Amino acid sequence: MNRRLYIIDANNLVHRAAVINEMSVKDILKNVNSMIDSFLFRSKAKYVVAVFDHDYPVRVSWPDGVPGGLSNTVRYPYPISFDAKIRNGVVHLIRQELYPEYKSNRLSRDNVEEAIDASVDLFKSKRIRCLLPPVGHESDDMIASLARAIEKDQEWGRTVEEDGFPCSSSKIKVVILSTDFDFIQSVTDHIVLGTRRQENNLVYNTDKIFERWGIRPEQWPGVIALSGKPSNNIPGLSGIGIKGACSLIAEYGNIQNLINNADSIKRNGHRNAILEDRHLGLGTEGMLKLYLSLVTLRTDLETDTDLDTYRIRK
Repeated sequence: MNRRLYIIDANNLVHRAAVINEMSVKDILKNVNSMIDSFLFRSKAKYVVAVFDHDYPVRVSWPDGVPGGLSNTVRYPYPISFDAKIRNGVVHLIRQELYPEYKSNRLSRDNVEEAIDASVDLFKSKRIRCLLPPVGHESDDMIASLARAIEKDQEWGRTVEEDGFPCSSSKIKVVILSTDFDFIQSVTDHIVLGTRRQENNLVYNTDKIFERWGIRPEQWPGVIALSGKPSNNIPGLSGIGIKGACSLIAEYGNIQNLINNADSIKRNGHRNAILEDRHLGLGTEGMLKLYLSLVTLRTDLETDTDLDTYRIRK
């Protein structure tokens, strides 16, 4: 029996379904439905979970009851991260507490937000379990934590049949389905990233990542800390792009070693950028360590590794 878990980045999928800005909620949901059905048909998946984001900032209320849907009001004691701060009944993203500019450049699209809420029922109608992270964290953290927890469970990943997915190796336990390259850092020998874009289905394993970028998956946060991520309003360091960042991380291994040996960097522009950053911002380490913390996904959130909770029940 196929014991592989497919984790769907649900917010990412809905945004991909909204191919034009003026698209109606009905048409977005129609696309989402088609994408889910296509995935289920191709993969023949038996274990699937869809992970959603909260709509931040989240208002916290204390009346009895259970929160419904993906409303940005939750009722205590809905899980709230111990790291989160509640101010006047409102919880912001923990990353925004560290760096207020985080994702501040994103424009809200009411039709997409409404479609995200409505898609919860769509997933549930297909017997796919839906999850939310503890308040204060993001869905990416929940996905990364669940993938790592499943990887550690020795009962997962054993398969005696093809499941129709391009990665048919029996050692693959988890397939993360998202076009968000933040999940590059989650890839291991047992976890792969499936980035389906229209008819192109690229699967990133450790070999594919090294072939394309010349680094190991766990080095990816260092690359993004250097080069930046505009969609999250993380600027990185001036003059260092993705290619240059990959080269630096491949040579020095990690951000700390790069900072410690900045004087030895051969390329003037890269050396000057890191030296300048090292002497500005947060003490002697500049902004790089902050950017690194922002782009590093949490892998320690509490998750459920019980196989039956993710089975698609007909």
